[in-house]
Amino acid sequence: MKLLRSFLIVLIAGSLATSASSQTNLENSLFWEINHPETEHTSYLFGTMHALPEKDFSIPEILTQKIDESEVLYQEIDMGNLDQMEVLNKMMLPEGKSLKQVLPEKEYKEFSAMLKKFNIPQSQLDFLSNMKPIASYGIILNTILENPQVYEKELTAIAKEKGTAIKGLETLDFQFALFDSIPMSKQVNMFYKSDFEKEIQKQINTYKKQDINQMYLSVKSSEYGDIEKQLLTRRNQKWADTLSLKMTEKPVFIAVGAAHLAGENGLIPLLRSKGYSVEPVSVKFD
Repeated sequence: MKLLRSFLIVLIAGSLATSASSQTNLENSLFWEINHPETEHTSYLFGTMHALPEKDFSIPEILTQKIDESEVLYQEIDMGNLDQMEVLNKMMLPEGKSLKQVLPEKEYKEFSAMLKKFNIPQSQLDFLSNMKPIASYGIILNTILENPQVYEKELTAIAKEKGTAIKGLETLDFQFALFDSIPMSKQVNMFYKSDFEKEIQKQINTYKKQDINQMYLSVKSSEYGDIEKQLLTRRNQKWADTLSLKMTEKPVFIAVGAAHLAGENGLIPLLRSKGYSVEPVSVKFD
């Protein structure tokens, strides 16, 4: 279902995160080679943007090659074994509830007006009225991006074709629990108080420049407040702990949101602190 695929863009988006104010400047690159002096094999790290217009989307041959050479593709969640009905059920508000009931009247009216601005069909608006506000994000992306393409979906297809195992760094339950910890009103305010289309285009331009430092900086001012550490820092630390062990055993290909790479608590500095060499690979994305 297109709706579920769109929602997963949000569900795993690294751009929905904040971080500490300090920064570790890194080279402009989306693709990184990982080695350790005690292992002979090489692993790879790729920073994704979870939805791009078709004209801006490409998968260089080197990504396909390195997935083929790796034994496991790690993504934020296991995209190879998603139960779409489970995803749909987790997107829904509690039975008998609607957005009109759970949002203050003023915010509900603003939210409804914003959705109508994007010419979303009434049938989808009726469907969204029984879903959590964050679910509408993917629907809007489908209206403003020209035939949006999703890296996680395409990388999963490549891994399946090459016989590379697919695993998630987190469970679907964990990620939904993170989003459910954000109050409904804040979900609305986070996404729809600024010029949505301009912000998306700005993110796309930054991504095309492979400027992971700016991607990190651009997200740290969002309105997540006291759950900041849960959404980015703690996740990165947990991922680094898991991956540092897995990469001693076998070569892996890691694909996570590009905003997770840079910053003091980004994946690259964290893996380097664990004794890994993490170096940029020059790749052109046409």
